[in-house]
Amino acid sequence: MYLEERRLAIIQHLIENDNGSVAYYSARFGVSKETIRHDLNALAESGFVRRCHGGAILSKRNLLSELSSGNSNELLELLKKINSDSEIFNDYRGQKKMSGRVCVFGSFNVDIVAKVSRFPRGGESLMALGSSVGPGGKGTNQATAASKAGAYVHFVSKVGKDQFSRMASEHLTLSEIDSFNLYQSDTEPTGSAIIYVSQDDGENMIAIYSGANITVTDAEVQGIFPALKKSDILFFSILIKRISVISLVTYSAIFFVLRNILLLLSGSVSMVLFSQSFQAFSFALFIPASAYFMHQFTMPADNVRAQTILSIAMTSGGVLGSIMGGVLLEFIDINRILFLSLFVVSGGLWLIIKGLRSKKLYNGGESQRII
Repeated sequence: MYLEERRLAIIQHLIENDNGSVAYYSARFGVSKETIRHDLNALAESGFVRRCHGGAILSKRNLLSELSSGNSNELLELLKKINSDSEIFNDYRGQKKMSGRVCVFGSFNVDIVAKVSRFPRGGESLMALGSSVGPGGKGTNQATAASKAGAYVHFVSKVGKDQFSRMASEHLTLSEIDSFNLYQSDTEPTGSAIIYVSQDDGENMIAIYSGANITVTDAEVQGIFPALKKSDILFFSILIKRISVISLVTYSAIFFVLRNILLLLSGSVSMVLFSQSFQAFSFALFIPASAYFMHQFTMPADNVRAQTILSIAMTSGGVLGSIMGGVLLEFIDINRILFLSLFVVSGGLWLIIKGLRSKKLYNGGESQRII
């Protein structure tokens, strides 16, 4: 059997069985074990297989990543020669219909879940009904969801140098995420979440330690630029990891007040346009912060209702404001309307700060962070 035919047969066997041994291939093809080792090493160098003790393993995720990148014509030709109906080739043909390329820069956490009949009281030890440890984190979940939706996904995160970092690498390798880059922190452990799930009513209590997730450096951010240039969209949550909901909503209100001040003082079209940029910043902060706020401070059963009411209130407020502005223009000049607008939004800022920082909204009056 010629060298190319033998290697094609090895790949076909790996596609069908996921792994194979040097001894098996040596006996099957009637060649020495050293020859088989040479074949497997050559295939590993080409990125087709992954070497392991005594044989090789096929990594479908790596193969699909190579195929989708368009940089492995040799692999594509090999697969065509093997079997155009093979599972890996069908997976590749499905990926060619992807809806886009996505880069996700977000968190990886290890979820430690305990199922309990009810939540323990202060100082109480309660026997759990079951427990599990698994991968989690908003960034990981976003990357997984985008992959399942048909996108080509590159995931970037940061973990510690601990046993959980190995879990992260193994999980991502075996997942449908096409490629990933895991930075490692020398000072912080891998992020983790301790979760109590009540079997009585389905509620949960979560304590999150972000760990390495919030130690990302400027150099590491710059390191994702090559992948980002090839992507159609970037998902990230670094901002909301470091700033609380209260701060985001407060900053949003401040930007809106500044927008009204600048608009009042503007004496040219360029100044008017510049003032509108503050409104853009305001909404860019308010929209995600309000969504997280509703999610954190309403009961799970009321989350959708709360989001709906918020959306209706925002839309109705915009429509009502436009109508009132048009009516007021019939009676007073534009400068007085701007002064009135500044007074209203300043009052709104005061109400937001007073309301969000009220101890009635939080346990002990503490601001909760979004993780």
